[in-house]
Amino acid sequence: MIRPDHRARVQVGLVGYGAVAALHVDALADLGSIRWVAGPNPASRDVFAKRHRIPASYGDIQAAVRDARVDAVVIASPSAAHAEQVESALSAGAHVLCEVPLALSAREAVHLVELADGLGLTLGVCQTLRYFEPLRVAMTLLDGDRVTNVVARDLSLRIDDVGWTGRPRTWTDDVLWHHGGHVIDAVMRFMGSTDVEVEAVAGPRPLDGRPRRDYGVVLRSAHGAIASVALSYSTRISAGDYVITGDVHTVLVADGAVSTENGPVLPPPSNFGSLLASSIRTQDADFVESLRGDRRMIADGRSILPTMRVLERIAVAVGDGASAASS
Repeated sequence: MIRPDHRARVQVGLVGYGAVAALHVDALADLGSIRWVAGPNPASRDVFAKRHRIPASYGDIQAAVRDARVDAVVIASPSAAHAEQVESALSAGAHVLCEVPLALSAREAVHLVELADGLGLTLGVCQTLRYFEPLRVAMTLLDGDRVTNVVARDLSLRIDDVGWTGRPRTWTDDVLWHHGGHVIDAVMRFMGSTDVEVEAVAGPRPLDGRPRRDYGVVLRSAHGAIASVALSYSTRISAGDYVITGDVHTVLVADGAVSTENGPVLPPPSNFGSLLASSIRTQDADFVESLRGDRRMIADGRSILPTMRVLERIAVAVGDGASAASS
């Protein structure tokens, strides 16, 4: 596909109609036009289309990309559907921006990246923490410092199929591949290494067959930095924070605020939701700009493959999945 003219609005298709899909609609408002929304529930899909003034809706992505050609497709559907939908969009000649996870195995992720490269298309992944202002401030504070230790927590309650907005879902989330995909990626960036040893333990798999809800992960880089990561969908008190220690500074990122041993650097946001929305706007703008120029976006598909391989090694360490580290 010819890259969109820098003067033209990018024509976008959207797969999914949940809370994150709505954030993408807002983020793309000044950058492109949403031409269609796709998903299996006609009532929810049509309500979403009407609310956001999207002119067309389809029951699946195959019908959408066949009938209504667009420059790019944003995938904001349940995690298990991502890989197949990304492949459908790429095969139809569209650039793709996919929510985390890109796939549920490293092997699938490698296949999709190679497919995009072979077709000359952009494949972006919504590693939104790469655009999250507090973590970017923390990275700046640690620039030139040798990070030796990272402690990260991402804890929430998702025993039932309810999303972060409190709305019921028709699908089950996976703490390792979803939130773990965000956190492990951020931790490895602080460590400054994609060459890491992995040790992991996990809580028992629920009797109902859903994914494990609790993980403890330790990473060690080739230069000796270590990281401890706690992931949970079982905690009744939510927490999401990072403590990053270098030879010179220790930086704390918590609740959108940043501080060092010398005191506050970035105050907590008045509205955390607005901070998240701003990160998504920056991310989606980076994706669109990558279509108009000759540079890759910060979170392009190839750049997240090391994270995908580590996630799979964690799954293997706790007895789940098959390693694709050799892919």
